[in-house]
Amino acid sequence: MGLDNTFIRNAVENINRINGNKTLLDMLLEFEKVLDDTGIYAYKNWMAGEVVEGPILERHWFNVTLMYPRKEMPDPDAIRRLSKYGCKVEFVKEEVDIPVKVTGPQDLKDVKSKEPKMESKPIWLVKIEMPRRFLETFDDRSLEIAGQKVDLGAVNDAAENGLDDSNEAKHQGEDIANEETDTLPPAATPAG
Repeated sequence: MGLDNTFIRNAVENINRINGNKTLLDMLLEFEKVLDDTGIYAYKNWMAGEVVEGPILERHWFNVTLMYPRKEMPDPDAIRRLSKYGCKVEFVKEEVDIPVKVTGPQDLKDVKSKEPKMESKPIWLVKIEMPRRFLETFDDRSLEIAGQKVDLGAVNDAAENGLDDSNEAKHQGEDIANEETDTLPPAATPAG
Protein backbone atom coordinates (compact mmCIF):
# COMPACT_ATOMS: atom_id res chain seq x y z
CA MET A 1 0.00 0.00 0.00
CA GLY A 2 1.50 3.31 -1.08
CA LEU A 3 0.74 6.93 -0.49
CA ASP A 4 -2.92 7.72 -1.08
CA ASN A 5 -4.43 10.44 -3.23
CA THR A 6 -4.07 12.88 -0.31
CA PHE A 7 -0.36 12.95 -1.15
CA ILE A 8 -1.13 14.00 -4.73
CA ARG A 9 -3.68 16.59 -3.55
CA ASN A 10 -1.10 18.03 -1.14
CA ALA A 11 1.51 18.16 -3.92
CA VAL A 12 -0.91 20.04 -6.19
CA GLU A 13 -1.81 22.45 -3.37
CA ASN A 14 1.92 22.97 -2.76
CA ILE A 15 2.49 23.91 -6.42
CA ASN A 16 -0.50 26.29 -6.32
CA ARG A 17 0.89 27.84 -3.12
CA ILE A 18 4.27 28.37 -4.79
CA ASN A 19 2.72 29.84 -7.94
CA GLY A 20 0.62 32.24 -5.88
CA ASN A 21 3.51 33.54 -3.77
CA LYS A 22 6.40 35.42 -5.36
CA THR A 23 8.63 34.98 -2.31
CA LEU A 24 8.26 31.17 -2.29
CA LEU A 25 8.90 31.06 -6.02
CA ASP A 26 12.04 33.17 -5.58
CA MET A 27 13.23 30.86 -2.80
CA LEU A 28 12.67 27.80 -4.99
CA LEU A 29 14.53 29.42 -7.88
CA GLU A 30 17.44 30.18 -5.54
CA PHE A 31 17.40 26.53 -4.41
CA GLU A 32 17.49 25.43 -8.05
CA LYS A 33 20.41 27.80 -8.68
CA VAL A 34 22.41 26.15 -5.88
CA LEU A 35 21.69 22.71 -7.37
CA ASP A 36 22.83 23.99 -10.75
CA ASP A 37 25.98 25.66 -9.34
CA THR A 38 27.01 22.45 -7.58
CA GLY A 39 26.76 20.51 -10.85
CA ILE A 40 23.91 18.22 -9.75
CA TYR A 41 22.20 18.42 -13.13
CA ALA A 42 25.22 16.82 -14.80
CA TYR A 43 24.20 13.58 -13.07
CA LYS A 44 21.62 11.29 -14.63
CA ASN A 45 17.89 12.04 -14.04
CA TRP A 46 18.30 14.94 -11.60
CA MET A 47 16.49 17.24 -14.05
CA ALA A 48 13.38 14.97 -14.02
CA GLY A 49 12.33 15.80 -10.43
CA GLU A 50 9.02 17.40 -9.49
CA VAL A 51 8.61 19.48 -6.33
CA VAL A 52 6.01 17.80 -4.12
CA GLU A 53 6.78 19.46 -0.79
CA GLY A 54 8.37 22.75 0.13
CA PRO A 55 10.03 25.04 0.09
CA ILE A 56 9.95 24.91 3.87
CA LEU A 57 12.07 27.56 5.51
CA GLU A 58 13.40 26.83 8.98
CA ARG A 59 15.76 28.87 11.08
CA HIS A 60 18.92 27.23 9.69
CA TRP A 61 17.59 24.94 6.96
CA PHE A 62 15.71 25.10 3.71
CA ASN A 63 13.80 21.89 2.80
CA VAL A 64 12.43 20.64 -0.51
CA THR A 65 11.14 17.18 -1.46
CA LEU A 66 11.37 16.07 -5.09
CA MET A 67 9.52 13.15 -6.67
CA TYR A 68 10.91 10.91 -9.43
CA PRO A 69 9.45 7.86 -11.20
CA ARG A 70 11.11 4.75 -9.78
CA LYS A 71 12.62 3.92 -13.19
CA GLU A 72 14.23 7.38 -13.32
CA MET A 73 16.05 7.35 -9.98
CA PRO A 74 18.42 10.31 -9.78
CA ASP A 75 22.07 9.28 -9.69
CA PRO A 76 23.00 8.94 -5.98
CA ASP A 77 26.63 9.89 -6.75
CA ALA A 78 25.41 13.49 -6.86
CA ILE A 79 24.79 13.38 -3.11
CA ARG A 80 28.53 13.68 -2.52
CA ARG A 81 28.49 17.10 -4.17
CA LEU A 82 25.63 18.26 -1.97
CA SER A 83 27.23 16.77 1.15
CA LYS A 84 30.35 18.89 0.56
CA TYR A 85 28.13 21.94 1.05
CA GLY A 86 26.51 20.63 4.24
CA CYS A 87 23.28 19.46 2.61
CA LYS A 88 21.44 16.41 3.89
CA VAL A 89 19.81 14.15 1.29
CA GLU A 90 17.47 11.24 1.90
CA PHE A 91 16.14 8.82 -0.73
CA VAL A 92 12.82 7.14 0.10
CA LYS A 93 11.19 4.39 -1.98
CA GLU A 94 7.43 4.89 -2.09
CA GLU A 95 4.39 4.08 -4.12
CA VAL A 96 1.70 6.58 -4.89
CA ASP A 97 -1.88 5.85 -5.92
CA ILE A 98 -2.91 7.86 -8.97
CA PRO A 99 -6.13 7.76 -11.01
CA VAL A 100 -6.06 5.79 -14.26
CA LYS A 101 -6.90 7.52 -17.53
CA VAL A 102 -10.63 7.09 -18.05
CA THR A 103 -11.44 5.79 -21.53
CA GLY A 104 -14.70 4.06 -20.67
CA PRO A 105 -16.86 2.68 -17.86
CA GLN A 106 -14.35 -0.11 -17.22
CA ASP A 107 -11.92 2.54 -15.87
CA LEU A 108 -14.39 3.77 -13.23
CA LYS A 109 -14.52 2.54 -9.65
CA ASP A 110 -18.17 3.54 -9.47
CA VAL A 111 -20.21 4.54 -12.53
CA LYS A 112 -22.57 6.76 -10.50
CA SER A 113 -19.86 8.88 -8.86
CA LYS A 114 -17.63 8.69 -11.97
CA GLU A 115 -14.65 8.17 -9.67
CA PRO A 116 -11.74 6.62 -11.58
CA LYS A 117 -9.94 3.47 -10.51
CA MET A 118 -6.58 4.01 -8.88
CA GLU A 119 -3.28 2.39 -9.80
CA SER A 120 -0.11 2.27 -7.79
CA LYS A 121 3.03 3.85 -9.29
CA PRO A 122 6.48 3.28 -7.78
CA ILE A 123 8.37 6.51 -7.08
CA TRP A 124 11.43 7.92 -5.36
CA LEU A 125 11.11 10.82 -2.94
CA VAL A 126 14.33 12.79 -2.55
CA LYS A 127 14.30 15.00 0.54
CA ILE A 128 16.94 17.72 0.47
CA GLU A 129 17.83 19.84 3.50
CA MET A 130 20.05 22.74 2.49
CA PRO A 131 21.70 25.21 4.87
CA ARG A 132 19.95 28.58 4.60
CA ARG A 133 23.23 30.40 4.02
CA PHE A 134 23.09 29.28 0.37
CA LEU A 135 20.01 31.35 -0.31
CA GLU A 136 22.13 34.37 -1.24
CA THR A 137 19.55 36.73 -2.69
CA PHE A 138 16.71 35.81 -0.37
CA ASP A 139 16.01 38.63 2.07
CA ASP A 140 15.30 36.74 5.28
CA ARG A 141 14.17 39.86 7.11
CA SER A 142 10.73 39.75 5.54
CA LEU A 143 8.52 37.14 3.92
CA GLU A 144 5.17 37.48 2.21
CA ILE A 145 2.56 35.08 3.54
CA ALA A 146 -1.02 35.22 2.30
CA GLY A 147 -0.39 38.65 0.82
CA GLN A 148 0.92 40.08 4.10
CA LYS A 149 4.54 41.06 4.77
CA VAL A 150 5.89 39.23 7.82
CA ASP A 151 9.04 40.39 9.61
CA LEU A 152 10.98 37.16 10.16
CA GLY A 153 13.33 38.84 12.61
CA ALA A 154 10.36 39.67 14.84
CA VAL A 155 8.98 36.13 14.44
CA ASN A 156 12.35 34.61 15.41
CA ASP A 157 12.64 36.98 18.40
CA ALA A 158 9.12 36.03 19.50
CA ALA A 159 9.99 32.33 19.25
CA GLU A 160 13.16 32.84 21.30
CA ASN A 161 11.17 34.70 23.96
CA GLY A 162 8.51 31.99 24.14
CA LEU A 163 5.81 34.07 22.48
CA ASP A 164 5.05 31.29 20.00
CA ASP A 165 3.42 29.45 22.91
CA SER A 166 -0.18 30.71 23.16
CA ASN A 167 -0.19 30.40 26.99
CA GLU A 168 3.01 32.44 27.26
CA ALA A 169 1.64 35.07 24.88
CA LYS A 170 -1.56 35.29 26.97
CA HIS A 171 0.48 35.79 30.15
CA GLN A 172 2.65 38.43 28.47
CA GLY A 173 -0.54 40.22 27.36
CA GLU A 174 -1.87 40.13 30.94
CA ASP A 175 1.44 41.55 32.20
CA ILE A 176 1.21 44.44 29.75
CA ALA A 177 -2.41 45.11 30.74
CA ASN A 178 -1.43 45.07 34.44
CA GLU A 179 1.46 47.48 33.78
CA GLU A 180 -0.92 49.88 32.03
CA THR A 181 -3.42 49.90 34.94
CA ASP A 182 -0.56 50.24 37.46
CA THR A 183 0.69 53.39 35.73
CA LEU A 184 -2.70 55.12 35.45
CA PRO A 185 -3.19 58.14 37.71
CA PRO A 186 -5.48 57.42 40.70
CA ALA A 187 -8.38 59.44 39.21
CA ALA A 188 -8.28 57.37 36.02
CA THR A 189 -8.26 53.98 37.77
CA PRO A 190 -11.30 51.99 36.65
CA ALA A 191 -13.99 51.51 39.28
CA GLY A 192 -14.35 47.98 40.28
